Order: sequence, then C-alpha cells, then structure tokens
Amino acid sequence: MSFLAKRLCTVGVLLLTLPIFSASANQSTDDKQAPVAVSAQPEAVPVLVSAEQETKASEEKTTAVAPAPEPELAPVPESAPEPVVVEESVAKEPTQAPGTAEVVKTDTEVNVSEPTPVAAAPLTAPATKQLETSALAPVKFTLDSEEQKRAYASGVTLARYLQENMAQQQKLHITLDPQIVLAGIVDTFKSDIKMDEATIQKTMAVFDEQVNVLNKAKFEQESRRELDIGAAYQADFAKEDGVKKSKTGLLYQIVTKGSGAAIKDTDMVEIELVGTLASGKVFEKTTSPIALKVSDVIPALRSGIKLAGKGGEVKLVVPPEQGYGVKGAQPGIPPNATLIFNIKVLQAGASKSK
Repeated sequence: MSFLAKRLCTVGVLLLTLPIFSASANQSTDDKQAPVAVSAQPEAVPVLVSAEQETKASEEKTTAVAPAPEPELAPVPESAPEPVVVEESVAKEPTQAPGTAEVVKTDTEVNVSEPTPVAAAPLTAPATKQLETSALAPVKFTLDSEEQKRAYASGVTLARYLQENMAQQQKLHITLDPQIVLAGIVDTFKSDIKMDEATIQKTMAVFDEQVNVLNKAKFEQESRRELDIGAAYQADFAKEDGVKKSKTGLLYQIVTKGSGAAIKDTDMVEIELVGTLASGKVFEKTTSPIALKVSDVIPALRSGIKLAGKGGEVKLVVPPEQGYGVKGAQPGIPPNATLIFNIKVLQAGASKSK
C-alpha cells in the first residue's frame, strides 16, 4: 500500500487513511493487487482511485475521477449517480388491519402503541322490499239478476269460510293478517301473484303440517280434559234423587212423566231440546219445537225420548261411548265428551206414510 503515502497529501486523504489501512492490513496479497476501500461512515464520501484504476474505470464507464496534477480528492462528476445510503434497519410501512395495533415509526426506533378497540358494526337486517297489492277498482253492481245474486252470495260464503278457518287457527295460536289474505285473493284475480308456484305449494304444505300437529295436540288435551270432567259429572249426577241407570249405561232423571202409548222408532215426535257439555257449555238449543223421526237421532236420544214419553220431560246424561266417542263432533262437541240433554216431548204419533 505504498502508493497511498505518495499520493494522499490532503486533509481528506488523511481522514480516510486509517480505515483503508486497517482493511488492507488483513489482506494476504502483495502491493500489486488493487485495494478495496470500505467506508464505515454512514454518510456518502468521494471514492479514491489509483492512477491505474482511473484509466480502467474510464474504459469500463464506471464511476471514475479524472487525474489531477496535484494530489487531491477526486471530484465527483455532476453526472455521477447519487451515492447509495444503506440504513442499518429499514422499517416498512405496515399494512394495518382494523382492530390491530397501530405502528408508529420514528427516526431511531419502531414503537407499538396499545391496540385501539374497534366497536363491532351493528347487524342490520337487509331492507325488506315493500309489496303492494294490485289496485281493485270499486265495483258498481245491482242485485237485480240471479247471476249477480249468485256472484255476491259466493263472495260472502267464501269470506265467511275464511273467517271461520282463521277463528279456528287463532285457537291454535296461529294468526293470519286478514289484509294480506285479502291481498292474495285480489292479486290472484288480477293475475299479479307475488310468489312463485313452488313457494306457494311449499308454504302451504308446511302450514298444513303445522296445523295438523297443533290440532292433534289440542285434540289429545281436550280428550283428557273431557274424560276427567265428564267422569266427575256422572259421579255427582248419579247421587241425585231419582237418577237411574239404563241397561245401556245411560243415566237419566225423569222430570215430568209422560202419558199415552210408548213411543216407537218409527214414530214422529215434536220436541224441544237443550244440549250441554259437562263444563256447562251449550252446544245445541232449539229456539222452537222441531219435528223429527225417532230413528233419525243417535241411539242415546232415542232412549231419552222413549223414557220421557208423550208430554214428558227427561234429563239424560250420555257417557262418551254412547255419544260421539273419541272423535267428537267438531266444532261443538270435543272428543270423549259427556253429553247432557234436557228433552221435552211435546207431541208423538205414528208417522204418516204417503
């Protein structure tokens, strides 16, 4: 490295002599080998080259310094590329996701601040599309013709049928909005149905199944209740004065004894009747006397009419097995119901055959 002592005379050269000498002291090659200058300074400095390197660098079009007659620092050409400054650590700008820690970068260190809580976005239901039924223009009509009467009466009958069904469904805790039911009717007649056929069929199938399940549960509940209260009523009634039990198991009490000939199944009778359940609910009541053939009523009523006789009155308690049994007679008579009849026989006589 003797060529450095001959050429380096300036202050800038002296400042760089020690690091260059230290780097060259570890080399095992002779003085003819080209030295490599390593800078430990963090800032960019001019590059020193020998006379032989100047010529070679000029030919290879690398960063070079033109030789000067006096030993001095090689000037950096204006067109030379900017020296590269390598930092000891490079902190990349992090990609911050919502809810993660915020990264703060400074000149000397990277600090991580405490995570900032991010409130969860409220879950909102998607906006529901509002539907509107087709407009139904007011209809002016008269009821003068038979065709108009039939049309109007059909509409009334349909509406009453729907009202009865909806009333029964309410007992099962199912409520249908009558306005939407009416909208479905109007849209059907206007050919503007808002549901496709597959959805309609699936909806009604599920609905029917739900009604069947609820009806079955209600049926079983009513059946157990009627058996219990019916058995209690029969036991209490059997203790009353004048109560008897027929061969078929009917409990009866003659309120007024009738007269005349015994009534036969083929006879016609005129009666007044009140029918109640063991709970006290009235399921049948005549507002005026009715005429009927004895054989046309259930066996228990036939027995009651015959026991009362013409002009007589009887109270009849019918156990479930002699009434409507486990099926009942909906909507008025529940399953396994005990039936109580108060029967007055006003007239009785042989039927007139034509």
